Amino acid sequence: MRTLIGGLDTTRSRVSTRERIDTILARLVALFGFVFTVQSIPAMLGAAKGVGPVWAVVTPTWWIVVIAAAAVCSVLRRGVRVSAGAVAVSFVLMMVLWPLGVPDPAAAEGVQPWIWYVLSLAIAAAAIAVPPFIAGGYALAVAAIYVALRLSPAGGAATPIPVAIETAYSVIIGMFVVVVIGTLRAAASKVDAAQAQAIAHYTVAARQHAVELERTRIDSIVHDRVLASLLAAARASGEEQRAVAVAMASRALDELRELGASDDVASGSDASAAFDAAGTGLSPTADAAPVEPTESGPDLLERLRCLTAARPGVEFDARDVPPGIPARIADALCAATAQAVENSVLHAEPPGAPVLARPVQREVVVTRADGGVRVVVADTGAGFTLADVPLDRLGLRVTVVERMRSVGGEADIASAPGAGTRVALSWRPHGDEEARR
Repeated sequence: MRTLIGGLDTTRSRVSTRERIDTILARLVALFGFVFTVQSIPAMLGAAKGVGPVWAVVTPTWWIVVIAAAAVCSVLRRGVRVSAGAVAVSFVLMMVLWPLGVPDPAAAEGVQPWIWYVLSLAIAAAAIAVPPFIAGGYALAVAAIYVALRLSPAGGAATPIPVAIETAYSVIIGMFVVVVIGTLRAAASKVDAAQAQAIAHYTVAARQHAVELERTRIDSIVHDRVLASLLAAARASGEEQRAVAVAMASRALDELRELGASDDVASGSDASAAFDAAGTGLSPTADAAPVEPTESGPDLLERLRCLTAARPGVEFDARDVPPGIPARIADALCAATAQAVENSVLHAEPPGAPVLARPVQREVVVTRADGGVRVVVADTGAGFTLADVPLDRLGLRVTVVERMRSVGGEADIASAPGAGTRVALSWRPHGDEEARR
């Protein structure tokens, strides 16, 4: 049943709860449509003696065709509402045109039309195709048409009480299906709305939290470092005090650079002018210029090799790296590489793969590119469609892509179902970074 209705398919994570419920309901209606149609075959054969030969063949054939079309559409998830609407409309047309297929009403007396067996199914199909209140109106309309048909000579000239009982039986079942489908759809829509709202609130809260943390850090540096440095410079009266003020200013500039605020910080000459304006006459020496912490190439390779070795079966290949890169770049590369390897280990294996199938091959390749560094994490696993990754999955979007962008790097993700995944992380120096190199 799980395979048939496909309701627990986890390979289409982007599909909303409402879409999944609609798919399950459509497939269930198609399934029971076949069951009810098969049960109606004896009635079709029994009612054939009261109708014309052409009508006795055309109507059952047409009904089987529209039911089969609805089943195919439910499996393909294409045109589900249209095909269900065709089932509902076909049922009405068969009832309205039924008298035309009865050449001799006297021969049909006492013969119940076989369409009664699928009346509930037609109402269920209407519930798939249209909103619940329209489907409820459809149920009442087809009940009235069926009663009129059964009371007519072409419909068997039945007495009112039996007709009312059999019609009420089918309509009650059909209305129950309408209520169930409407309730499930409403609940699924609420779940989707709640999930979207929760993700939106979480994103806003996370952004506000990050901004608040950054503001707090900057405020603390400005208060504890920058202002303290300016006050020390203004009060310096001797060479020793001036050297202390210069060292304090250097540390403050280093911390601002670590926050990514180096572009907004005055250059060394501007800082000297600021000290002169404060009446100190100080001029920072070249040795006091802020220098961004760096990490050597061998140290970076060792970090990457260690985090790769933590996952068995991942090959590591270091071909060439620069002698050193900024420490913040090295941290971002290592964090993004670790997340890419973790994603491969968790998701690259094909679901339900045989035990003897060839295992997924994974490798991490580190190379030098344009004076910078490039790390490629690749596997031969199941692959995925990037557009299908839900917004609430933060591994690729934040830990990999956004982390690399935040330090001026790039992250390129290439993947396709059945074709494996390749995550390329790269960084190269620009401007003053190249000059320092």
